[in-house]
Amino acid sequence: MATRSQGGIQQLLAAEQEAQHIVNAARNAKLARLKQAKEEAEKEIAAYRAQVESDFQRKLAESSGDSGANVKRLEIETDEKIYHLKEESARISPDVVNMLLKHGGGLNKSIFEIITIFFFAKEGEDCNLTPVKEDIFQPITVHFEQGLGQKFRQPSGTGIDFSKFEESEFLKVNDTDVYPLVVKAEASTDTQTGPDGTPVPDPMNSQITQAVFEKDKGEYQEIYGIGNSVEGDVDGNDPGKECVICLSEPRDTTVLPCRHMCMCSGCAKVLRFQTNRCPICRQPVDRLLEIRVSNGPEES
Repeated sequence: MATRSQGGIQQLLAAEQEAQHIVNAARNAKLARLKQAKEEAEKEIAAYRAQVESDFQRKLAESSGDSGANVKRLEIETDEKIYHLKEESARISPDVVNMLLKHGGGLNKSIFEIITIFFFAKEGEDCNLTPVKEDIFQPITVHFEQGLGQKFRQPSGTGIDFSKFEESEFLKVNDTDVYPLVVKAEASTDTQTGPDGTPVPDPMNSQITQAVFEKDKGEYQEIYGIGNSVEGDVDGNDPGKECVICLSEPRDTTVLPCRHMCMCSGCAKVLRFQTNRCPICRQPVDRLLEIRVSNGPEES
């Protein structure tokens, strides 16, 4: 009897040990799976954080170095790329006529190579231009290499002397075909040859665009807060001039379309990655405009 009881106890102990071994093995396997899942989750989180940081730094670099960024500067003029000469690209200054060549869509083969300035020219057939005061002002012709975004500035001393003419001569009256100032742009085209190898001239395509120069022209709107940035002393500690976000840098960035000048350029670049609302009125932000105001002759 004692021998049977002892054998049964040993079997129970062996079964208990085996069960404990199975439980420990299952627990270890579960812990291993949890540890592996935790490591994978940590790797995914680290990769996501790195991607977010990389995207933020890239966008911040683009906004600070790209002329096409949402923060636009008044003192920077970004030239559109167009193949034709636009009337708004013309600039007239004392003794100098500035024309700016721009490049863009429309003509995909032609590039202007010749610019001719006429003073008092008459339009004839086939858009031919004839100077009517050639004895006083000779046409000025400038040749360009093939290329885009080129700039032409008439040399000083070759402009028109207004004192030699009556004011009425500069006005297009009585429906005459004489224009006080004409800018002629000629484009080069691919030369085609006929069956016998002789060059075949391309058909002439001409376009006349009229431009009117005015001294002051434009739509003026009030910018709220710009007065606090330019009036009074130039003391940086004067309240009302600092950025409403960092409270340290002067305001130089306006929110559009609400026209609130309330931020510095640094805070504006960071803010537009976080929200699209104006800090003052909470209206949606369409774009940002950076305005630098000169407070003295040394800053002009």
